[in-house]
Amino acid sequence: QSTDRSVSRTVALSGAAIDAFILGKKDQTNFRFWLEFLSLSMGDLMVFRPSAPRNVAANPTWSQELPDMWLRMPSVLVQELIYGLMLASVRLHETNSCTAASFLAITSTVLGMVAMALSFFGFLGPLSFLMHNVPMRSVHQLTKFYHRAERPPSLVHVTDGGLLDNTGVLQLMRRRVRRILLVYGGNDPKEKFKYLKKLVESMAMEEIGSLNDPVDPRRDIRESFQNFRLDPQAPFLHLRIKYGWCSQLTGDGAAEGDLIIVMSRLPPDSQDRLVRPLLTEAAVLASEFDNGCDGKGASDDDASDEGEVLLQRQLGGCCCDCCHRRGCNFGRRFPNPPNANQCLTPQLFNSLCRLGFELAQPALQALLSAPSGSAAAVEASAGAGTSVAHRASRRWTSP
Repeated sequence: QSTDRSVSRTVALSGAAIDAFILGKKDQTNFRFWLEFLSLSMGDLMVFRPSAPRNVAANPTWSQELPDMWLRMPSVLVQELIYGLMLASVRLHETNSCTAASFLAITSTVLGMVAMALSFFGFLGPLSFLMHNVPMRSVHQLTKFYHRAERPPSLVHVTDGGLLDNTGVLQLMRRRVRRILLVYGGNDPKEKFKYLKKLVESMAMEEIGSLNDPVDPRRDIRESFQNFRLDPQAPFLHLRIKYGWCSQLTGDGAAEGDLIIVMSRLPPDSQDRLVRPLLTEAAVLASEFDNGCDGKGASDDDASDEGEVLLQRQLGGCCCDCCHRRGCNFGRRFPNPPNANQCLTPQLFNSLCRLGFELAQPALQALLSAPSGSAAAVEASAGAGTSVAHRASRRWTSP
């Protein structure tokens, strides 16, 4: 567990899109070289302590950061020793001591090569300190080296989750969670479900299980995607989870679960809905929240000076609400603004919140009414999947 987990830093690291794009879609040596050479990496390296208490302060003091310095110190000493031998070789060469200079130069080169080679064996306890050396980490990145060990490394690279899983569902499936609600707000306006296809591949690669259609398990999952795409009235996509692989969990011991997916899609009866007043804290905390499902629009106080009336599906633009009426209402419209638009207008954000509240209600009702939702079933599944989940949790990978 990292000691530095402030909200601002966590959010910034979760949006490290360059790392996810290069390492995920353009995973080639030349791209990795320029990523390191130009220092374009948006992720960050964080010290990982599995045994650290969960109540560690979000902003550690210098006394809490002192162990991090000790982790870096051995690799710094090795690097300084190599530089020192090389510098001594240059000085001896200037005094015409060629034999001693050649010996120190060769020693420095061999020591550097040995240290670099041993850094690839950082999974061994005595050599783990080499992973904290910056030049060695760059070589690991360039050579596509992935750290694999029984125990987690002391240093992990945190970046955009799109590199492996852009939903966070894979982590839940590793723990055999029986009921999962996924509210996906990614860039999928045409509902091609690329993120789900990647999730299915990751589940098969790690031998976690598979996804199937709850109505007809024989149906191909791509057909389930198409049926959902052709049904604009469907408020969510329901998939069934089958945990286990081959003979790991079979028969009565086979664990199953439900995956409910809510996407940012506008129901047909909401196509002509007017924009609603901006959300307030009082409105969110009210016992009966008025989401404006009656089709009424904003109040007179929220109307523009020109008297123009806007529909929710016409919202675009960025930064401020004046963009909607002053010629800057550009880009893909509500409810699927592009990922490039990192500055949503207050009204666009307000409409997305209200849409999420509306779409989440039937999804939650379906999830809570799923047959696998009983407490007894959850406890039984945890016992049945302990051995498989424990084995999967012991495999750590860190680029």
